[in-house]
Amino acid sequence: MKSKAEPYSKSDFNSLVKHWGNDDGYFVAYLDYMVLIGKFCDGDFQGERFEPKFIQKMRLFNKSKELYLWRQDENIFSGRLRVDEADSDVDAIDAWQVLYGTRCEEKSGETLLSEERGTNLAIPFIGLNEKVDMPIRIRTRNYIGCNDLGQAGYEDCRFVEFTNKNMEPLGAG
Repeated sequence: MKSKAEPYSKSDFNSLVKHWGNDDGYFVAYLDYMVLIGKFCDGDFQGERFEPKFIQKMRLFNKSKELYLWRQDENIFSGRLRVDEADSDVDAIDAWQVLYGTRCEEKSGETLLSEERGTNLAIPFIGLNEKVDMPIRIRTRNYIGCNDLGQAGYEDCRFVEFTNKNMEPLGAG
């Protein structure tokens, strides 16, 4: 496949998010106090509000690209934008990572995933069925590269989409 990664260093959060553009997608924000999953639509983060100063790392993604950001210092971020179908040929392997939660309950336009014990994880989808859809997964794409010794390994990874247990996409992102 074709893919290109462009690194960004030491900038404020909003400046880096502008590199994404206005494409719709989803985000997973790893905050100091929780993991927040939501939609990015019309150039804005939808759902529960968060302060950029609490972001440890965040992935903003859709089927064709991902903006991955991480906090360097207070309100200073670095990151990279990876766009598939662009630039050079790379080898990649897709994998499906299971999300926390064996039960689902719809609340306020989102679905809470839960286990018998523990916390809830809210995802921005409705109409899920435990028997048909669970467990929910994140499709990841792992890019293969070679080091200076010629040894192959994963050099990058990105989120692609949310899927049900049969690897069928959820939503339109």
